[in-house]
Amino acid sequence: LLGGRENITLVERMYDKTRVTVKDSSKVADETAWKKEGALKFFVKGNGVQAVYGTKADVLKSDINDIL
Repeated sequence: LLGGRENITLVERMYDKTRVTVKDSSKVADETAWKKEGALKFFVKGNGVQAVYGTKADVLKSDINDIL
């Protein structure tokens, strides 16, 4: 959903959302794909991607960092 491992530059967790900085936001999947994967809300602003997952956000941040 984030355009591949090489597209990710930073992963952060903000209480109920996962925030990721990417190199190319055009490679990021659309909101429909994110919602199919459980995101409650989804935002892209510039190279910043934020997906709201509630209490799962911390686990998702760890999962992404493990893959990287």
